[in-house]
Amino acid sequence: MPNGPDAPPPPWLTSLTRNPVFWLFLLLIPAAAANLTYMAVQCASPQDTSSPESLTIHLALKVAAGGPLYSDFRVFPFIVTPYGPLLYEKLGLTARLFSWNAESLFLFGRILLLACALGIAVLLFFSATSETQAESSRAIAPLLFLSCAILYPWACTCRPDVMAAFLAFAGFLVYLKAGGRGWRFTSVLLFLAAFLAKQSAVAAPAALIFWNIINRRGREALRLACLWLAALFLAFVAMHVVTGGMSTLNIIGSNAAPMEARNVRLVGALFFQAAALPLILAAAGAAAQGWRSAGVSYLFVSLAWALFSSAKLGSNVNYFIEPLAAACLLAPSALEALRKNRSRVAGALIAGAAAVLLLPSLSYRINALETLKFDRDEQARSAVNSTRGLVLTDIPRLALAGRTPILIEPLPLSYLENAGRWNSAPLLDLMDKGGVSLVVLTSPVEQASTWQGLTRLPKSVLNKIREKYGLQMRLGDRFFYVPKGVEANP
Repeated sequence: MPNGPDAPPPPWLTSLTRNPVFWLFLLLIPAAAANLTYMAVQCASPQDTSSPESLTIHLALKVAAGGPLYSDFRVFPFIVTPYGPLLYEKLGLTARLFSWNAESLFLFGRILLLACALGIAVLLFFSATSETQAESSRAIAPLLFLSCAILYPWACTCRPDVMAAFLAFAGFLVYLKAGGRGWRFTSVLLFLAAFLAKQSAVAAPAALIFWNIINRRGREALRLACLWLAALFLAFVAMHVVTGGMSTLNIIGSNAAPMEARNVRLVGALFFQAAALPLILAAAGAAAQGWRSAGVSYLFVSLAWALFSSAKLGSNVNYFIEPLAAACLLAPSALEALRKNRSRVAGALIAGAAAVLLLPSLSYRINALETLKFDRDEQARSAVNSTRGLVLTDIPRLALAGRTPILIEPLPLSYLENAGRWNSAPLLDLMDKGGVSLVVLTSPVEQASTWQGLTRLPKSVLNKIREKYGLQMRLGDRFFYVPKGVEANP
């Protein structure tokens, strides 16, 4: 067979280039690469990403120093621990092992979470290889996942969302692919680990129970449900006893937020817009597999749970990482059906839709990379660090820079105050007595910034700032307030 410049291309390449799905593959490579590059660069950001993460680092350092992970957030220093212990303990153990400071732990935590996102992509690839041998089809699922815009910032921020999704997704695939009683226990352990990372990570086992029921395997559904619920119950009781009830107060009590339909509309719209292509392919894949398949059950249950959970005040698209993985899991079936049916029109439509949906996102990511500049906020950090008294701020990274960090992530306390589950009186009394020497806000106290109608600091605290504090100076979008009567700097 000739190997010179006039030699024909190999058969596999000819087959791919004649397949419109191949062009989808080519579109997804730069989209995924740009998204990954952007998140990798963001790992080195000196600020919190667009989601607060300083609280995670503070709690991990507290664990590293031998302190308790869970404490009463109703008393000073008003620190909430909203999730299970897995990520905090892992980061704390690493910090203690290597004697890391906060900056090193930020970088490690972000890389760890980005590795979890890559782990989901690897699982998607190997799941696809068991269903199809088409080179283009089996690479689509991980590329679809990695190119989706909702991964930022959750896949490069020190929060447990992606870790929980990775563990739950792994448990789902282990249950389906491995078989046997021993592997069932392994999947339950992975589901338990996902729950201990983030307590809302329950969609994968629930989907498997639902799948067993609709396929008339009631005994297996009951067996799995009993194993999983028993594991959760024992873990929860053990944590409650060991922490003197503080784990329950934090994990349940601090997440008792109001549920509002408008939040579903806001957050759901962001997800459906960003994940339009995976969802289109998932719908076609569901038709190819049939509604009784495990993948369809996973997508249905995880999406329904995400939509319900996103009604929680303060929610965001992090609730939809598992539905995204479930959608990508179904995509190879759609593409394989297309390849076998040789429908060039349908393939061309999919490739065209992909171009329409991916190219703007790709352009945005490239532009974001070209214009990205990190604000190290050195003046603000220096001002906070040099303040001898307590510093109150709605900026988590600045709260971490204080000598005694308090109220590091205040948004949960805003809705807890509204629900009557947190009393600001101890903090207000501290402010009345001059215990808070400096207040730093992201907006003027008269025009406090909000998210889903919530102010970043509880309203009673903002009212106290208006009463007792005056504007000292402004550094960019940082507003510094000191007790009234203290001379302001020019």
